[in-house]
This record gives sequence, structure tokens and C-alpha cells, in this order.
Amino acid sequence: MKAIVKKVEKLPHPPSASGIEYVNGLYYIIGDDANALFVLSEDLKVQKTIPFVRGREVKEHIPKKEKTDFECMTFLYVEEIPHILVMGSGSKPQRKIAFLYNMITEEMQKLEYNGFYDRIEKDTHFTLNTELNVEALCATQDYIYLFQRGNIADKNTFLRFSIQDIHKPNEYEVFNTKLDGIQQGKAGFSGACYVLEWNSILFTASVEITKNAYDDGEVLGSTAGLIQNHEVKANTVITYSDGKPYVAKIESITVKKILKANTLLAVAVTDADGKESEIAELEIII
Repeated sequence: MKAIVKKVEKLPHPPSASGIEYVNGLYYIIGDDANALFVLSEDLKVQKTIPFVRGREVKEHIPKKEKTDFECMTFLYVEEIPHILVMGSGSKPQRKIAFLYNMITEEMQKLEYNGFYDRIEKDTHFTLNTELNVEALCATQDYIYLFQRGNIADKNTFLRFSIQDIHKPNEYEVFNTKLDGIQQGKAGFSGACYVLEWNSILFTASVEITKNAYDDGEVLGSTAGLIQNHEVKANTVITYSDGKPYVAKIESITVKKILKANTLLAVAVTDADGKESEIAELEIII
């Protein structure tokens, strides 16, 4: 497997980009310290901003102690209607939050996920006795997958629950895996999307030297990989075409175009921890 950076651009809005989906020629992007969903054209011009709470002023820089830390986003169909699901990391009480955006009616609905967050926080099979810190989300036709960033435990986990239970997740299954790091750094899940043509989950994992789920640290780079039948089948460092690593904390990935049977064009966003985020096109080859 190869993951090669083809193009990188600065992403002025939102800052601290943490989630991206590409739908019908538009980028839907969230930031971990912003309180709205941003819709951008392919030339990165903001077309609209959609507050998670109706009527609330859009803010792009909410203080770290107060932010809801939206780290997870996925496009999915609920009863054949296209939606976008956004979830907080769950690492603090105010971060146990989720919203469901109906792309037809443009209604933003807050989901009652507090109990679900509390349940998975106490589930040591999912957290591996570390802090709850969900960082990625994706959906297949039938299931929603939620990924726990496990760089501290040096083992990553993910769970799945039925899309039919999206309004109140009930039963779920937990899977765990170990990811390849970079140098002395441990990798932790950071982004995911479902590739229908490959029947696989394409994921990213960032490698950051940090001791907890709250503080930022030195970034060594990011990796990309594939999950098939709930097992990691490929995992590689994201590089430029000359083999030099792309040293950035990739937070999310989405498929833009299938190029060939074994090649696709993906788009990822980064969080530069206070600096301007980037949006990168990646060629993924299996």
C-alpha cells in the first residue's frame, strides 16, 4: 500500500480542522474548537456555515477548556435520507455530545448520547484503561464505526453499532488492533471513511508524542491503512512522491474519486495546533 501526497493547500476556515466529508462537489468540514459545520467549494471558498445550535453566533476559536472538541464526522444514510453525523471526543463532560444534520431539510438535531458516552468510557475493552478519546467515525450501509485513539495505550480499538440505533446506540461490538508507529512515536486512530468499491475502511493514524488525551505534543507524521473484516490489512507512512514523510497531524480523510480498481484520490485535513490547518490530496494505491 502507498499513500502519496499530491497537493497541499492552506485551509483558512475552519481552523483546527478535525473532520471532512466530500459530498456532491462540496467539502463539509468541522474544527475541534469551532461550533459550526462549514461547507466549502472545491476552491476552498466558504459557501455556508451551519451552527450546531440554531441562532448561535458562529465561533471558530472556543477556548480549550470550554470547547466541545468535535473530532468525528461521517456521511451516512438514515432511512434513505443523506445525513452527516458529528460527535465530540468524549474526553471531558462537555465533549460528550453529538449532532445529526439532515442534508435535505437542513435540520440540525442534537442527539442524546450522554448515556452512550458514559457506557463506553467505563468499558475497559474499548478504552484499555486509558482516557476516552474518540477521534474518528465512519459508516457502511448498515453500521456506524467509532474509533478510540490509542496511542497512549499503544493499542487502538474501534466499535460498531447499527445505523438503526443511531438515535440511541444500544448494543455494540468492540475490536482492537495494533498500528505501526513512526520512529519512537506510537500511532493513534485519527480519521476514517468507508470505501464501498473496496469494501474496506480507509483510516488515518497520527503519531504524536504526548502523555494524555488532552495535551498536544511533537508530531512525527501520519499513517494510512485499510481495515477489512475488522482487521488491519495494510498500514503505511504518508509521504510525498519522493518518499519524504508528510510531517503533519492528519485528523480526517474522505474519498474524492476512484481512479482505478486499485487507486483512489482521497482528501485529508490536518490540525496544526494553533497554526493554519492544511487540506491535502492523497493518492492511495493498494
